[in-house]
Amino acid sequence: MILNYSKIIGSKIVTFEDGIILGEVADIVLVPDTMEIAAIVLKNQINIFTKTKIILNVDIIGIDKDVVAIKDEESITSLKDAPKVKEWIKMGFSGLKQKVITRSKSLVGIVYDYTVNCDTFVINTFLTNNLFIEKVVAINSVVEYKKKLIIVKDEFEHIRVTPAFSEIGS
Repeated sequence: MILNYSKIIGSKIVTFEDGIILGEVADIVLVPDTMEIAAIVLKNQINIFTKTKIILNVDIIGIDKDVVAIKDEESITSLKDAPKVKEWIKMGFSGLKQKVITRSKSLVGIVYDYTVNCDTFVINTFLTNNLFIEKVVAINSVVEYKKKLIIVKDEFEHIRVTPAFSEIGS
């Protein structure tokens, strides 16, 4: 199944065996080299001083349209115990608001959403917007993923190009 990032955010996080709700998805952190989910960030429901909690991808059993199933309560870990994930969060590797450019530095757009393969936890496409044009960029077109920047091939594979607004007045 392929789901949008925007549909995963806010999903309930439940234990696989007991079905106990442990929280909601606040964000997703990506591995910049492989474009797979590194971790899911739990929504902080207590207060702003509570430490950030995450679930590493190895502890995720499955992602569905309304729920993320994890092994058990021990799957929730503190961000301080995952230094690489902490670094990726600081660098903004959630996939959103990244500028997408070609190797020759032409602007493709800004990522406003992306799709995730829920079987492999790998990003499938980036959905970008540049003024009034939306482009869906296939992951196999990505050459490099840096802090706040995604570089794609000059002749990148875009799945579709559409006006950002549906036909007005129809």
